[in-house]
Amino acid sequence: MKTLKIAELLFLILLGCNGMFAQGVSINMTGTEPDPSAILDVSSETQGILIPRMTTAQRDAISTPAQSLLIFNSTDNCLQLYNNPEARWENIYCMGNCNPLITTHPVNTECCENGNANFNVIATGTGLSYQWQENVGSSWVDLSDGGIYSDVTTSTLNLTNVNSGIDGYKYRCVVSGSCEPYATSNEAELSIFIQPGDPTAGTHVPGEYQIEWNWNSVSGATGYKYNTVDEYSTAIDNGSSTAYTQTSLDCETAYTLYVWAYNNYCNPSGSTSLNETTSLCPPCGGLTSVTDYDGNNYSTVEIGDQCWMGANLNVTHDPEGNSITRYCYNNNSANCNTYGGLYTWSTIMDGATSTNANPSGVQGICPDGWHVPSVSEWSELENYLTSNGFPSVEAIAIKSTSGWDSGGNGTDNFSFTGLPAGYGGSTTTFSFLGQRAAWFTTVENEAVRLFYNSNVIEYYVLPAGYKPGLRCVKD
Repeated sequence: MKTLKIAELLFLILLGCNGMFAQGVSINMTGTEPDPSAILDVSSETQGILIPRMTTAQRDAISTPAQSLLIFNSTDNCLQLYNNPEARWENIYCMGNCNPLITTHPVNTECCENGNANFNVIATGTGLSYQWQENVGSSWVDLSDGGIYSDVTTSTLNLTNVNSGIDGYKYRCVVSGSCEPYATSNEAELSIFIQPGDPTAGTHVPGEYQIEWNWNSVSGATGYKYNTVDEYSTAIDNGSSTAYTQTSLDCETAYTLYVWAYNNYCNPSGSTSLNETTSLCPPCGGLTSVTDYDGNNYSTVEIGDQCWMGANLNVTHDPEGNSITRYCYNNNSANCNTYGGLYTWSTIMDGATSTNANPSGVQGICPDGWHVPSVSEWSELENYLTSNGFPSVEAIAIKSTSGWDSGGNGTDNFSFTGLPAGYGGSTTTFSFLGQRAAWFTTVENEAVRLFYNSNVIEYYVLPAGYKPGLRCVKD
């Protein structure tokens, strides 16, 4: 086969054209006409096309290369196409993948002030080299080893003992290889966090059985933890909230809660102790009323550490539902409705034996959770009244404000409302309505009484079969 010079080849091509501008040119060994869509149709089953081969220096010596000019760069072993708008040669394909290709880009990184950070890039290609760059706001600048930076020409940029002044700086890496084009990574941002300061106490909201703890937000903190002991390792994460409600507490009790501020990059703050006392205990532990077996409802009265019924018991069944004997003054049921029932000592004890324990532990005919008071429990009530403003006039403090004869009314300071119900004798007689109030205790036949013309509480033994009233006290 002859080797034709370029001029000779062009001459032959022109000779074979049937109208230079009318149709394409076909080069083949069979005489086949060119495809109508092609300006040049080259076909062969034994040979290929050999485009110009040149070194990078020779390529760069081409004067004003045209858009899409095609060559094979023998220096880089790359098939290249000229990109005129950007005035550069683009690799179409490189033999041996010599040009760099970034497979893993650096990612945004966070660290604590005075801590360490790094950015990493992974690339493929031959003869790779790296140059990390920094952008502080306007342009990219090559980094050099020194100060906080090291390994600026490796795949991993290391930063040591960083300070908050570089918070928000951006970094990228330019990767070059044995052939162009070089690759530039995506940018990644550095965020610097500071160790949060100790939280400060806010305004807490105490309840009877809970406390809503509040503290102020801390700069640099992403969350908070709390604990009932000063131990961070077992503290409970409260998220970003600066409030926590602690429940199931005791009323009138002082509590301490420890809180810490933290972020994900620095050591936590020191602990701050928050202190608060729950509210006063509600009367009778929050129990405002009690109901007996018959469905009668009684208010409750707290006096000192004791919780009493606010009226005399008026029931006709024991707690198990068994019928019991109840007497009404002068056998008038209206008096039971006003003053409560009257009972013998054996009835109120409901089979229990005499005791002066405090508490007595004798439920008797009282509702569940309540019991018949002993003499000791009545004495506790008396002592409380004496110590809280009513010495020698204890009876006045628990007498009702009306219903007593001859000016014997009390001041009823604690809503005990002791009414002058009188009592029944050992037979069918009833006495002292309007003049006396009397209540049995768990000591056999011993009762507590108030007189219309006396200011003190008295204790005495009633004859067997007598029938005073009953006040129950909460267990």
